[in-house]
This record gives sequence, structure tokens and C-alpha cells, in this order.
Amino acid sequence: MSKYQFKLPDIGEGIAEGTIGEWHVKPGDKVEVDGDLVQIENDKSVEEIPSPVSGTVTKILVEEGETAEVGQPLIELEVAEGEGNVADDAPAAETEKEEKKVEPYVDNLTVELLTPNKIRPTDKIEFEISYDVLKDVETHIVFSLTDIDRRIWMYNDNATNIPTTGTGHKSYRYTCSLGQVNNMKLRLEVTILGKSKEMYAFANSENSPLIVVNRDDIPLDDLSALDSATGIIQRNGKWDILSE
Repeated sequence: MSKYQFKLPDIGEGIAEGTIGEWHVKPGDKVEVDGDLVQIENDKSVEEIPSPVSGTVTKILVEEGETAEVGQPLIELEVAEGEGNVADDAPAAETEKEEKKVEPYVDNLTVELLTPNKIRPTDKIEFEISYDVLKDVETHIVFSLTDIDRRIWMYNDNATNIPTTGTGHKSYRYTCSLGQVNNMKLRLEVTILGKSKEMYAFANSENSPLIVVNRDDIPLDDLSALDSATGIIQRNGKWDILSE
């Protein structure tokens, strides 16, 4: 038998942590693939996360009401040999001689910004994401452009409608624009997820490009325009004249 640790997945939208709302299992319970596992709460939503594997629960690592960061182990299960993602325990003497290495599902995740990192709102943003799939698993890309100062996402998208299959090198190119924002520093955050939203890879801060968006068509002495130049939703209301 092998050990499998389920880690808090990245659900996108710039969410960096989540709180355990409710565990649907306890130590000793058997769980099947896609069976009810845990309810995760964050500032934007409540997510029901299924189990990515079949096995027996051995440890709850983060209790209900506690908060965990993306990538932090939440629960440990005993699974069939070869399906684990945690090195087996070994006697101390053997551990000192050789540490068992568990092969990841995804490796060599890179994010390359193809357009300048200082742009105007009317300019396009274009980037490439590439990674290697080491085992025959389904993968999906999730990314967000997150405002560094406010820690909220300004734009996000995913490729769940075009999942990858099979091993090998995968690469994608994405183009978008942020015509309604201004004076923002954005970080391009990319995560590779599995079929059940388990996290296979996450671009850390060293591999996450920064993008600065600033308008250059406003005179510096026009304080009113400078103050109101940042927005998210373009106006779509209407005026009703009550008296004039």
C-alpha cells in the first residue's frame, strides 16, 4: 500500500487559501474516486471537492474551521501500491542512505510573457504556458491576473474545455486585453490542475510575470480624470429624467 496526501487545490480567481467548512470523511473511512471528500470555503465561494483517488482515510491534517494555503496537505489516505504521492516511511538508517523520490505528474511549468510588462489598457497581453506531463493524466490550465496591492483578480480564465491527455510536452498561447483598468500592478498566476481539481503544478513568484497597466493619454494636471481612470465594469445603466 502507498500513502496519498490530498493538497488544497487552486480553484483560480486569485484565491490563495481556503477554510475547511466540513469534512465528509473521517479516519478509517473508505472513499472512492470522485466521492464526497471536503467542503472548502473562501471569500468568493463554497466548493465541494471530490476525492481524486480511492483509498482509506488515515489522517485529517487540517481540521474543520482551520485555514490552509494552496498546495498545503489536507488529508492523508492509504491507496493502492503505485498510486501514492508520498514517500513510504523507512527506518532511520535507510532514510539517511537513500530518500525515496516520488515522481510528480507535471514538471517544468514555465510562463513566458510575450508582450511588454509595461502596457496601456488598450494594448493586448499575450503569453505562453508550457509544461511536461510525466504520467498519463488529464490536465487543465487555470490562470488569473491578480492585482498585487488589492489581492483580488482582475481577470481569469481556464482551459477546462480543452483538457490534455497523454504524456509529453504541452504548450498554450493566450491573448487578452484589460481595456477598463488603469494604474495597476498585476501578477500572472498559473496553476495546472487534474481532473478533480487537484493541483499538479503552480507557478511560484519567480515564474509569475508582472504586468503594469497605465494610461498615457491623460494630462498630469487633469486630477479628476486621473482619479477616475480606473474601473472594472463599463457603464451599462440608463438615466431617467424626473424633472428639469
